[in-house]
Amino acid sequence: MQTGADTTAGQTAALENIVPALERLEGLLADANAAEIQALRNFATNNPDLQRLEELLAEAKAQPAEFDLFEVIRPKLWEYEDVHSNILAWLLDPSANHGFGDCFLKHFVLAAGPPSGIEIAGDWSEAESQQEWPNVVDGQWGYLDILLVNEKERFLCAIENKVFSSEHSEQLTRYRKALEERYPDYDRHYVFLSPRGMLPYREEEQE
Repeated sequence: MQTGADTTAGQTAALENIVPALERLEGLLADANAAEIQALRNFATNNPDLQRLEELLAEAKAQPAEFDLFEVIRPKLWEYEDVHSNILAWLLDPSANHGFGDCFLKHFVLAAGPPSGIEIAGDWSEAESQQEWPNVVDGQWGYLDILLVNEKERFLCAIENKVFSSEHSEQLTRYRKALEERYPDYDRHYVFLSPRGMLPYREEEQE
């Protein structure tokens, strides 16, 4: 007949027998972890693609954030449409004192999708940028926000700029008709600018 003391002694012996096995298991797990850590270190150290990725990430962090001109302007001023138009017209003017020459103008026309056959590599140095181009159609006056005219290349770009407003009184149609009458032999390109890509109301002007 076993006593409580015998039972306790047996349990202690069993635990003592398990301890070496647990120690061996612990050692195996430690070796496995060490091997995995070394493998990761080798991968990080000897992988040229990973090293290049780290270099690119470091370069990206070192680059300044994308420039936003309107962050420089005092608060609330960026809400005014004429401020946008003033800055844009200045940048588009090859003779302005920004020092870009016609570089910004050419890139803008390319980004706006010019009519086919327009040679952007041509001479744009004497292109003129005019704000609030006055026009009258059917007795109604209008003022196009920005008009770019390249007389040498026989090309014009009409820009209507909308920030927090929308078009009204068929102004785009009237501007187009006025430009067709004033510049009949020019390649004419019409640009409707808005922060969220708003489309003109009439399908004819959307085209």
